[in-house]
Amino acid sequence: MDVLDDHSRALVAARVDTGSTAKAAWEAFTCAVQDWGLLALQNQLDRWRQHYNTARPHKALAGATPAERWAATNPATPGTPIPGPVRASVHTVQKAGHIGWSDYVIGIDSRLAGQRVLVTARDFTLAIYGQHGLLRRLTIATTRRYQGTGIPPGRRR
Repeated sequence: MDVLDDHSRALVAARVDTGSTAKAAWEAFTCAVQDWGLLALQNQLDRWRQHYNTARPHKALAGATPAERWAATNPATPGTPIPGPVRASVHTVQKAGHIGWSDYVIGIDSRLAGQRVLVTARDFTLAIYGQHGLLRRLTIATTRRYQGTGIPPGRRR
């Protein structure tokens, strides 16, 4: 049992509290290991764990065993995804009425050319705010570089 003796020396070297209760428990443990041997001790612990989890009723579990409670519990499933962080950036509307965001060109309104807009983005869901409030809310179609305004081309009335 050199390992246990080395461990005892390590405890003393590390100045671990080896008060009378701790020392007595440690001595009882080392005696048990020496008497039974490690394999016998492991078998004893395995039998105790088996009894505790499958045969011994628990008051806190309304008389059920931990194994019965475990078997009756539905397995956990993944929850809803955690939304990505909100990013915010300021952009100037170009003469043609669009802004550049990431690798995309987003149509806004040519009448806002030269004005600055605030873009808040969570993943590919954007909200674009101008001087007077929300201008546009959209989800980027990642297959298209240009995100149109949704307003038909031509003169506005």
